[in-house]
Amino acid sequence: MATYILIKTPYCEDGCAYFESEALDMMTWFRSHWQAEPVGITQFAYGLGQVFAEASKIIPEDDRQLIKHLEANLYTEGDMEVEDHFLHVNTDDDEVSIEYFIFDTAFLGQADALNRLPSPRSFSPGQENFPEIEADREMEEERGSLEDYTSLLDRHLS
Repeated sequence: MATYILIKTPYCEDGCAYFESEALDMMTWFRSHWQAEPVGITQFAYGLGQVFAEASKIIPEDDRQLIKHLEANLYTEGDMEVEDHFLHVNTDDDEVSIEYFIFDTAFLGQADALNRLPSPRSFSPGQENFPEIEADREMEEERGSLEDYTSLLDRHLS
C-alpha cells in the first residue's frame, strides 16, 4: 500500500514531478502532513499549500471529513475532483497550467483508474527550471521521474 503524488508541470525537465509515499492511503498521507506542510510537493502543486495553511487543530477522522476540508480549502483556478482515495486538480499559477493527482493503491485497484490518470505520453518536456526545493524538514517523499510513474502504471494497471 502506498500513496502517489503526480504533478504535470512545465517547471520540471520531463514535465513531471512524481512522488511516492509509504503512507498507507491518501487519508494517511494528508494526516501525516496536517501540521507540517510537505513543502517540496506544495511548491509544485500550486494551491495545495492552502489545505495545510487552513488545517484546523482537528485532524480529519475519516475520508468524509478530509473531502469536506479539501473542498472548502483547496485553492484552485480550475476544476477539482475529490473522492475517497483520489484527488485531481486542474489549476494554474497565473503563468502556466498545472495539473496534479494524489491517489493511493486502493484507487489503482478500481476498474477505471487508468482512464482517470494521465497517459505518460501526455506529458510535455518542461519549459523552465524550477528553483531548488526549500524544505524546512527532511522530506519523506523523494522526487521521482516520468519513468517512475510509467513503471507504476505498468505494475498496477497492466
